[in-house]
Amino acid sequence: MLQDKYLRNECDSIKVCPLGEARITGGYFLPAKYVIHTNAPTIEVPDPIENSYVNSLRLALENNIKTIAFPCISTGGTYGYPHKETAHRVLKSVRRFLDIYHSRFELIVFCLTEAEEKKTYKEALPRYFPL
Repeated sequence: MLQDKYLRNECDSIKVCPLGEARITGGYFLPAKYVIHTNAPTIEVPDPIENSYVNSLRLALENNIKTIAFPCISTGGTYGYPHKETAHRVLKSVRRFLDIYHSRFELIVFCLTEAEEKKTYKEALPRYFPL
C-alpha cells in the first residue's frame, strides 16, 4: 500500500540498530503517532531481552510518549525465548524502570496474542504490579 511506503522509507533510513537498542519512527497511517523499533535478540545471543524493553521505554521517555504497547519480543518462533522466564524478566525490568519514572507514563500495554502468553502474563503480572 502507498501509505506503507513512508514508514518503510523511514525504517530504511535507520542504518544500524544494535542488538537490544531501540529507534523511533513516525507512525504515519497507523493508529499510533510513533513506532519504536528494537533489534530483538535470539536465545543464542547473549544480550538480555530486558534491554529491548528498557531501551524502548527510555526512547518513549525522551520523546514524551506517555502510552506504549509492547508485543512479546523474542518469544516463540526462531527467537526461542521461553514465555514464562521471559515474562518474569520483562515485567521485573519494566517495574524497576517505572519505580523511577512512573509519573512520566499513563499507560503501558502488553499485547498478548497467544494463549500461552496470556496465561503466563496473567499469572506473573500481580507479582510485579499488585493491585
